[in-house]
Amino acid sequence: MTRSLALFACISIMPLFGQGLLRTAFASQQVWDGNQLVTSEGSEITLEQRGIKPIRHVLPSGHVFCTYQAGTAFTVKISKQRKVVELFSSKDFRTWTRVGLISRDLTPFGFKAIPLENGKFFLMAHLEPFAKGEKASIFAIATVDDKENLALDELLEPGLSKSVCVKEPAQPGLLTPGFMVRNEYQALIQATLDPCNPICYRGGFAVVSRETGHMFCFSGKTGRLRRIIQIHSSLDENAFARPTLDLDQAILGLQPRPDGRIFLASRTEEALTEAWKLFKSTSVETVQMTNPQWSEHTQQVFKNNVQTKTQQLLAHPEVLYFQADPETGDVFLDDTPPGLPSRLWDLATFRQFRFRMTQSGHPAPDSRMLPPMEQGENLVEKSPTRVKKNKENGQPEKLGK
Repeated sequence: MTRSLALFACISIMPLFGQGLLRTAFASQQVWDGNQLVTSEGSEITLEQRGIKPIRHVLPSGHVFCTYQAGTAFTVKISKQRKVVELFSSKDFRTWTRVGLISRDLTPFGFKAIPLENGKFFLMAHLEPFAKGEKASIFAIATVDDKENLALDELLEPGLSKSVCVKEPAQPGLLTPGFMVRNEYQALIQATLDPCNPICYRGGFAVVSRETGHMFCFSGKTGRLRRIIQIHSSLDENAFARPTLDLDQAILGLQPRPDGRIFLASRTEEALTEAWKLFKSTSVETVQMTNPQWSEHTQQVFKNNVQTKTQQLLAHPEVLYFQADPETGDVFLDDTPPGLPSRLWDLATFRQFRFRMTQSGHPAPDSRMLPPMEQGENLVEKSPTRVKKNKENGQPEKLGK
């Protein structure tokens, strides 16, 4: 993707996020460092330990939180003046040391970085992929040389049937064709824009596509792909290419547990595969962008889609809760946590759905989440709950493969 096209793509999807039709609100990014829970929300970082008053820090201007490991915070910053993207670390949130840098020519929209046990870094590009020779990918392994440059050692593929990126066709006026994500894998671009990605857990980290329900699990030691967890069996690789407005989020929210599992909330499989067939959304791409009244037409499309999305929502409003084990690839059904909804009654509930882990390791509603709607009980007929625990040991029940 050329820089102009990538920027247009970024600008184009922002109105969709603003309308709240595509995804739930971004939750706080959380990571466990031993028994300490680290929560990142915007520029504010909160450290929590049992029996100790939470400690809050504010990141320097322009810094974006990546992760927190072994008492060290990692951030990235795009330097417009120097035309580089810099990686920083700090043990006290006061003194920041530059770990490495990379030219914006290689990553114009920045990246997220995860330190690996072998001393290297896993990089996830935003919007525009990393290029190395005649290949490109949104994931890479990098090392820091003696001049503090982040050098790309190798590009990583997320284990799909095709390489994620392809070379752009030659265009008049374009001196050097760049690379772009394949059309059939466009949902991966949204995954790289999710501020919660990568989600770190004990022994590794995952890049999660909330649209499709895929979790790409990587080794915390080498950065290599270990496995792909697919929450819903019917949403296979083809789900990455489906029109976004026709595909409600498979994953509404997720956070790491202190035991290394990932707790997540999801729509039912029927909500993701059947509701959009009953009530069709109108894609923004069908609007003539050359029309002088484009903005007016676009707003009408959104207005119509609000009604359509409400119909889709009420057709299958149930929310399921799972535990996913990145170590084994197993997925377990779990009970609805106290304070979180078992059903979505309207688009406001959907858009505001977000939760976080408490220091005790239990999921709880985010303070800005709308409370469950009591009046929703009368909107649709209740269906039997599909969430249950094993009667013998009280543990979440494993899903059948």
